Formats: sequence, structure tokens, C-alpha cells
Amino acid sequence: MSAMLTLFAALAVQAPPAPVVPLAVVPPAHDPVLTVTVDSTTNEVVVRAGPFELPAPGGGGHQHEGGAMDMNAGGGHDHSQHVRTPVMRIDWPVEGWMRGFSFTLTEPDGTKIPSEILHHFVAVNFERRQLVYPVVERLFAVGQETESLLLPPIIGVPLTKGNDLGFYAMWANTLGRDLEVNLELRIPFLPSDAPPRFEVLPLYLDVNNVIGETSTFDLLPGVSTHSWEFTVPTAVTVLAVGGHLHDYGSWVRLEDAETGEVLVQVNAERDEAGHVLGVERKELINGPGLRLEPGKRYRIVGAYDNPTDEAFPEGAMAHLMGIVVPDDPAAWPSIDPSNRWYQLDLAGLPEGEIRPEPAAAPADGGGR
Repeated sequence: MSAMLTLFAALAVQAPPAPVVPLAVVPPAHDPVLTVTVDSTTNEVVVRAGPFELPAPGGGGHQHEGGAMDMNAGGGHDHSQHVRTPVMRIDWPVEGWMRGFSFTLTEPDGTKIPSEILHHFVAVNFERRQLVYPVVERLFAVGQETESLLLPPIIGVPLTKGNDLGFYAMWANTLGRDLEVNLELRIPFLPSDAPPRFEVLPLYLDVNNVIGETSTFDLLPGVSTHSWEFTVPTAVTVLAVGGHLHDYGSWVRLEDAETGEVLVQVNAERDEAGHVLGVERKELINGPGLRLEPGKRYRIVGAYDNPTDEAFPEGAMAHLMGIVVPDDPAAWPSIDPSNRWYQLDLAGLPEGEIRPEPAAAPADGGGR
């Protein structure tokens, strides 16, 4: 079950905190092409896009400011060299359940490119809301070290044929030369005649989620905590959780805000210098799982221990992520396009949009 979390895990930032630098949207190289096909022999949706032009660090390139939202803003990398693609937008071509992903990055001549240049990649479902926030669902977000994932066939994320999905990447060109990159994303799925035992949806919680902007906050010297209280609109059972912290992070946890009881806590693994190497994951499927009930107040809390005398502006972040099974899928909250937070969320996505060319419209594979 531990692989389940990888699908929804936020990205691990392993560098010292630093101020946020505005991101640029990656300029297209020769108008990138987006195609979507269905491989019915392997039950995979195949998304190909590119080429994208990545200037070498310190090089020129055609950079301009993009959207403000960056899931990893505050990391210690040189964000002035981090650029994002426009949103690659597709209609999901099959009826069934998503059960994983794999990536391949290549140059125009077919030479494979190390995955380290993919700082992160985010998948968005424009037709389903998040549980706690009135914004569009993030299906998954993967980082530089994320490996391919294939969930067991008893687990799947429901998707309907025609669902409006989007993908965008942030690149970190570490290879020291200009690149043109083609991306291939393969998404295995369960067809409609092979339903999973567990139909799961992602859970995302943030101690400082400013919708449409960054969720980072200032990291002060010494021990500090940041928290946020919330309720859920419908009852769910949490099957597994993981966390995301920047350097000097200690832990992130979920509490009963009415009693102060700690419901679940995940701790950071750090080296001697305080760099976060990872955050533990916990499976809650053995036993009753963790129940979240409407009408109760909950609290997410993130803790940091900065041993220096220096404050790092926008240097901290604390997320809790997981997967949940709703008691009643029909009671899952719907998107309200008139909601101001929804509108801010969309405005914070990268500028620009790429859609499949008419000739590359997805086939009606149906998985069979």
C-alpha cells in the first residue's frame, strides 16, 4: 500500500531555504505539439508533448513572468532558471480508473534526458473539486526523484471519458547546455469492466494555502509552528498520508481542533545540517482507518526548528497529503465556477495552453 501515496505526494525539496524568485513560462520551441492516444494492449493513455526549449543556466532564452502558484517555491534552487510549460489540456479518452504513471524525457534525436531536469510535474482535473478547498483537483504531483508508479488493481482513481484534464511541468535545466525536450507520459488505467476494490480520491491540506499564490511562509530562527483549521463537507476515511516540508522542517500532523488530540503525525528525515531528506508516510488501512466527519473542526500543524540566527523569507512550507475513500461519492462537493477562490486558483496556473491537434484526437479505445 505504500506506493499509493506516491501518486499524490508533494515534491521533496532538499536544498536550503531561499527567497521566492518569479518563475518564467518556458518558451515553445517550434510550437510544441500535443498528442493523446490509447494503447489498448497495455491499457495506457499516452500523452506526448514537445519539443520545449530549455536555455542553459545563465543563458538567455525568452523568459517572462508566469503565474504565481508554485508548489515548491521557497526551495534553495536557482528559481530564476526554473521555467514552466503552458498547461497541456486534454479530454480523458477512456472510461475507467487511473492507476499510475510513468515518464520518458528525450531530445529530438531520441536521446534520453535524465529525469532530474523535471523539477516537478502536476496533473489537474478541471472537473472535480478538492475535498477541503473549493478549487480544482490535483490528481498527482511528482518531483525529480519520483519513479514510475503502478498501483495494484484493487485501487484506482475514477475518471470519466471526456473529463477535462491538464498537465504542466516546471523544468530545472541542470545539464549546462541548451535543451529541446520531448515529454511522454503514460497513464495506466483500469477499464470500465474491471472496477477496483477501493475507489480513492486525493486529499491535500496546507498550513498556509493562499489560493492563487504561493503557500510558503517565513521561516524564523528557533522552533516555530504554523497551523490552519478546517472542516470537511462530507465524511471520508483516510487510507494513507504523507507530508512535505522544506529544510529545517520537523513534522506535520493532523489534530482534532476541539480536543487537541493528535490524529496522525509524519516526521521529517533530516541530515546533520537540517536538510530534509524526506518525510515519512503512514498507512492507515489496517483497522478502521482515520475518519474525518463533517461538523468537526480539524487542524493541520507544521513544525520547524531553524538552528541559525537567520530568518528565511518564504522559506517554509508544510503540507499533508493522502488518499481517502468517501462514504458517499455522490456527496463529494462540486465545483462552483462563480467561487472567487476557484477563479483565483485558475488564474494562478501557468500562462498559455496547448491542446491536441485535431488529427491527434484520442482514439475510442475504451480499454479493450
